[in-house]
Amino acid sequence: MTAAPHQLHVVGGHSQNRGGCTVACQATLHGPQDTSVRTLIPVTGTSGPHVAVRIGPILLLIADRPAMKSVLDAWLHADQLAAAAFEQKP
Repeated sequence: MTAAPHQLHVVGGHSQNRGGCTVACQATLHGPQDTSVRTLIPVTGTSGPHVAVRIGPILLLIADRPAMKSVLDAWLHADQLAAAAFEQKP
């Protein structure tokens, strides 16, 4: 049996990749999730505006358009895989 070309690995602690993610986490979601999307514009500091996306207990702070494109591309890819993944019989 060969391994799938893309495998997910649990990442412990904090991580930083070349794209600027400052935290790595893992969550398993079941059923419908409460969601919220908002624009955050800080009153002070140099962090700049963000788009906050909350899905259930997960909060993503998106800091720029390239990050938003990456998130959207990942969700579109996940949606393409969802039908086959969730229709499989154990």
